[in-house]
Amino acid sequence: MHLDAQPFFINTPDDFKHATHIALPGVGSFSYCVNNLRESGLLSYLEKNIFTYQKPVLGICVGMQMLFESSEEGGLSHGLGWLAGKIKKLEKNEMMKIPHVGWNSVNFSKPSVQFNTDKEYDFYFDHSFALEKSDIILTSTTHSQTFVSSVSNDNILACQFHPEKSQTNGLNFLKMFLN
Repeated sequence: MHLDAQPFFINTPDDFKHATHIALPGVGSFSYCVNNLRESGLLSYLEKNIFTYQKPVLGICVGMQMLFESSEEGGLSHGLGWLAGKIKKLEKNEMMKIPHVGWNSVNFSKPSVQFNTDKEYDFYFDHSFALEKSDIILTSTTHSQTFVSSVSNDNILACQFHPEKSQTNGLNFLKMFLN
């Protein structure tokens, strides 16, 4: 692999013992993903690994959204509440289509080891809902409105974009997480 990582699925509480980093992906709707995580029986073990053992966690797309308090998707749904903020539907306008699918630039709000933060970088997006504001913004993006495209707080890194589909910039983002 390009990243010198050996990813594996966590299916049991014992699997967490072998994880040095945790990725929380998300494909699908907010409430579906949050409910599946809650019903998996792994949520308390995930929280222990993140908050007690301080293992780095990366939330991707809906995986990022689930970290926050709530989402408007499919009616009001409660998230994990680990971070302050609410997920809202992107506003439609005449110039921009929703869902936001494709490449778009991110602007860094904080310094980064892997990126020159004075420069814009393109990443691949596929979403209709996003975090509007946060105190822990790493990057922001403008589509039909400006939204938070990634956050960083202690051992939590989360992005609305898909680094795994974002070529070199995505690999560099994943390296930032692993380092």
